[in-house]
Amino acid sequence: MTSKVGSTQTPWTLVLCTLLVALATGCDKKPSDPAPNAAKEASGAKEASGAQKGDAIAQKSPNEPKIVYADGEQPGPETVLAEAGDIEVTLEDFESSMRRSMLIAPEGQTEIPKERLATPHLQINVVRNLLSNKIIEAEAEHRGLEASKDEKVAALSESRRLSAYAPIFEKGDADAKALAERGLSLDDLDAIARDIVLREKLHNALAEEIPDEALWQAYKQQNNQIALLLVGMRNTPSMEEISALVEEEPERIRKHFEENKKRYRQPSMVRLTMLSPTPSGNVDATKLEKAADRLQKGDAPDKIAADLGLQSETGALLVRGENAKAFDADTGSTGFQTKGPRGAYAWKVEGHRDSKEAELTAALQREIAAELLGGNSIPPKRRAQAKEVIEAMEKLPSDKTGKVPESALADFEKRMKSKGYQVRRTPLFPQNDRGFIPTVGLAEEVAQKAFTMDLDDPVVDTPVLSRKKVWTFRVLDRQEKDKEDFEREKEAFRKQFEARAKNQLVPGFVSQYEDEHDARLDLEPLRVKYGTLQKN
Repeated sequence: MTSKVGSTQTPWTLVLCTLLVALATGCDKKPSDPAPNAAKEASGAKEASGAQKGDAIAQKSPNEPKIVYADGEQPGPETVLAEAGDIEVTLEDFESSMRRSMLIAPEGQTEIPKERLATPHLQINVVRNLLSNKIIEAEAEHRGLEASKDEKVAALSESRRLSAYAPIFEKGDADAKALAERGLSLDDLDAIARDIVLREKLHNALAEEIPDEALWQAYKQQNNQIALLLVGMRNTPSMEEISALVEEEPERIRKHFEENKKRYRQPSMVRLTMLSPTPSGNVDATKLEKAADRLQKGDAPDKIAADLGLQSETGALLVRGENAKAFDADTGSTGFQTKGPRGAYAWKVEGHRDSKEAELTAALQREIAAELLGGNSIPPKRRAQAKEVIEAMEKLPSDKTGKVPESALADFEKRMKSKGYQVRRTPLFPQNDRGFIPTVGLAEEVAQKAFTMDLDDPVVDTPVLSRKKVWTFRVLDRQEKDKEDFEREKEAFRKQFEARAKNQLVPGFVSQYEDEHDARLDLEPLRVKYGTLQKN
């Protein structure tokens, strides 16, 4: 079903937010990495590639996987799996997508393993990608964007995984062995190539519509940067107070839990092997890229770490906001980044952990009790301690430009750490809508206050409470650019911005459309027909 999507306005606010986070965190993408959305090649093709590695790992595991089928009537081809407005994804769409993933199946594989079809992560990713593709197709139709045969041939030729099929499609060889042995047709190639072309054309159309005001806001956020010295202390009650509340008011805790179940739900997470610089080491992008390449080849993480002077960690669990690229990748995928919430590291996806409802365990009861006792205020004792820190920050010497000597900073950090406080120094960083601060993480209230300050009055006048911590801070450096700088650099910045936006404009448009049209997914029919893969 197609839909007139033109009523959705271009989501500049959303897109800028996404892009500025990327600009601030500096995530790297290797040219050979697979596209983050499977629509860039075949719907479901990305999933198929990574899952073969995942299947191989599973077969070696002592815990043999099993498939559990949900109860219910068997779904038909028109059963709806996802919808946004009048755009729908059906079971037939899902099965067509999975069939097309056979284009990149290993030599000799003639059907999709049932374990693949029952993988929860694959089911949800394929359905999401299909909904995205249909929204793009409808918007392209509304704008009059079309894909010619020459453009489709070029799209297949330029795809690392699909280039071998370009001559077949160009000649119209419906009987080609490469298609027949996989149960595919020229129509399947046409659909895949069309998705690639329309996505590219929609990106170009959206890029041309970026207004100067949005560009100025992006330029300002990227180039107006501050560096901070921060001292943090936990705003938590004593263990005695927490234990007393757990024992004396269990119903209050249970009521809070029931009213806030969604908040305590265990999030979906990706499990990674991570290779990162040692605490005394510098960030070397070339070294991290080598580490990622060796992880892809299957080298042992400890051996790679020893050879390259890195430290190794396995089984690290990250939420999507900490590494979206790894979160969306399949088991066995690799990459690296030089900045981000977890710093610089090379990574390999070990697997994924699905979201699930939280249970009111003893640990969670204590967490809720601490939250109920802590509230949204700073107790007098913490406020007095923070005041002492603020006074110490104000006494730090500075030169005519407002800069504090390194020796004075080192001495201050030593004194604060001896008191048991958390001390952080940041590099210069731009403001972003998430409230992310390097070396700290998310601290929205701190970031909001810090970007109103400058070197003329560099110390916060009162402590700031953010995410159960009390923060005091001093601006160590601030760099800004004005409108004249922007006008002088506008065209160069526009090109840079559009290049950075390559994988963001279209997803931003799709995301806004889904929000405005209350997008819904229903994977129960897949669980009935194909089951859910579980481990014993």
